Amino acid sequence: MRPTQVESADDVINGSEGTSGVMLMLLIPLLWFVLAFVIGVAAERRGRSGFGWFLLAVLLSPLIAGILLAVLPDLYMRSLLEEPRRSSAVDDRALDQAIKRGRRES
Repeated sequence: MRPTQVESADDVINGSEGTSGVMLMLLIPLLWFVLAFVIGVAAERRGRSGFGWFLLAVLLSPLIAGILLAVLPDLYMRSLLEEPRRSSAVDDRALDQAIKRGRRES
């Protein structure tokens, strides 16, 4: 039996033809930025800073940023849920004031 030859790291990266390694080296950063962009868009839709989350995803990892974004509450939905409460509180105050004015006049 013939011992197998150990390939160098360059051989593994470049492959047998040499172009597949270059394509892989170009594909990884491209995929990284595309995923970071997706994280930025998702953050913007959740009421957070899209550019800030894009930078976080580029610097750390799109996977880590995506997990953080999924764990944190959706600020957009929270603001929509709190909006009726604020307007009803204002309406209640206006109603109370109108009732008090009505009592004073009579």
